[in-house]
Amino acid sequence: MFYYAIALIVSLFLVTFAAGAEHPRLLFSKKDVPELRKRITKEPYKSMYAHLIKSADFDNWGRKPGTPDDDYDQLMMLNRAAFLYVLTGDDTWAKKARGLVESRLVDKAAINNSRTKGLTLYVHGTYLALAYDWCYDAPSWDDAFKAKLSKVIFDQAEVIARKGGSEQNRNAASNWQGLRWSSAGLCYLATDEKIDPKNIDLCFRNVSTYLRSNLGTGGSGWNCEGLGYSFYPMGNGVMPFGIAMHRADPSKDIRKSTPAAPYALWTSFVPIVRNSTGMWRPDFADDNPGTSFEGTLGFGFWMTPPELHPGMKFVYDKLVGLEGDKTFDTSRFGTPASILYYPDDVKAKDPMTLPVWVQLFADEKGNGMFTYRDRYGTPDDIVVQIFAKLIGNRGHSGPDSLSYRIYGFDGLWGVGGGRYGPKLNGQDAYHRSMNTLYPLDPDEPFRTNGDRGKIVDHQINKDGSGWVTMSASQNNVGTKNHVRRFYVTFDKSTGANAAIVIVDSSDNGTHFQHCAIETHPITADANTFTVTGPTGNTLRGTVAFPTDTTLKTGTRIRGSNAREWDENNFVTATARDGNIVTVLTLQPKG
Repeated sequence: MFYYAIALIVSLFLVTFAAGAEHPRLLFSKKDVPELRKRITKEPYKSMYAHLIKSADFDNWGRKPGTPDDDYDQLMMLNRAAFLYVLTGDDTWAKKARGLVESRLVDKAAINNSRTKGLTLYVHGTYLALAYDWCYDAPSWDDAFKAKLSKVIFDQAEVIARKGGSEQNRNAASNWQGLRWSSAGLCYLATDEKIDPKNIDLCFRNVSTYLRSNLGTGGSGWNCEGLGYSFYPMGNGVMPFGIAMHRADPSKDIRKSTPAAPYALWTSFVPIVRNSTGMWRPDFADDNPGTSFEGTLGFGFWMTPPELHPGMKFVYDKLVGLEGDKTFDTSRFGTPASILYYPDDVKAKDPMTLPVWVQLFADEKGNGMFTYRDRYGTPDDIVVQIFAKLIGNRGHSGPDSLSYRIYGFDGLWGVGGGRYGPKLNGQDAYHRSMNTLYPLDPDEPFRTNGDRGKIVDHQINKDGSGWVTMSASQNNVGTKNHVRRFYVTFDKSTGANAAIVIVDSSDNGTHFQHCAIETHPITADANTFTVTGPTGNTLRGTVAFPTDTTLKTGTRIRGSNAREWDENNFVTATARDGNIVTVLTLQPKG
């Protein structure tokens, strides 16, 4: 009897996902479509819809006309066309989507080929699955075409799940694995071929493992690989699969995979600043500061606890919404995710008025990202972050333990070195651009490591200021017994918009370094240095101990560009007996 019951359950599961099941079913059902079509008749969805039409033929990022022979551009055009069919019922969009599907199916390298680069397999699986689900009832999608595509999607899932493709980073915390298992899972959920339910369960378990490995077992949801590696896998795979999986089986909820998971997309809203040169965010762990949300803003409202939604809506509106640049997260899955999940029934509130928001600035149980911020929604916002790197190197992971970043106030004042690639004196260039304490001149050869940092003590104040003490038996550039005491205040009585005090002690630290982007020249005099931003604001640095320090300034290449910029300016200051105290003040022009 027991085995009969199990067999019955399995057969029901197979029927649920077998030929003839209703579409759409992944992110919404057929009965939801009329409400979606009604939604785009009112703001802000009306403007989102208009922008989606405007960007229908744009590239992967939604910024310029797409290249007809670029596979990523074609997939994003396909995604927009298929979703516009859902929103309008106009078969013209479905015909366009079908043409783009057919152009992808003839690409033998991208379809069902285990020798193809894994990321290429994953993105094709995700966006072919969504198009099949959304355009299934379109008049121009005949049964023969749908049957062919269903089989292709099933085969794509099998190749991804069994092989994963070439060049893949197999670390469980890597964005490669988040994308691999979520894209395979989405394909299994989309196809109308008979599937083994164990395959979907495997995908769900591995996506959950990815989230636990990447985010840690607690904390505020910061990605161990850097925020750019959160935008990409979460927006283009993990979230579509997670939502579709939960719709198919409510017991499988990625938000419960680890206590940090519900906050993973909250981090997309926290550190972003907009200035005269664009939209930026701190660049930790082999990353760079360019910002394209790729759907994480819209999906964030599904993923994140409701008590944070008022602050998230405030940030969304000011950055990409009706009060911002009105692009509605134009990159990749961005605008469709916004139309689906942006909440019009939530009242926006300044995040700094939400105690839970500010409390989460202290990431003491996750990867160890501490955030200090004065406000949201103005050109003079300031964000300061420091990274403990509590779970060490995982996936892409640069030498960032106990390193800090400073953004905002119309400048990129304290930056990292981007990601791996270009070499400098035989080492990845980005290793040499850390805002930390080195055991020698950062331009000399040194050994990096993946050691973890620790949090000794901390405090976050309700105005976004505070302090933290972090330590590492060896920081990631080789300084031993490094202790960093880091204090941040936004109190105007200091005479500055922000003041930061950094107290470093160690066994063998000889050079404190601070890096800014190339458009911010650095000058030095005695024990002080000045970083000047493009509009005349300044970051003044004073070495309070030792006062007889030696300062050195210069320029070096980055590991990757920050938009069009490929160099950093730097200043180093010599320490005494492993100790140095530095005071930074961020001040307006004049």
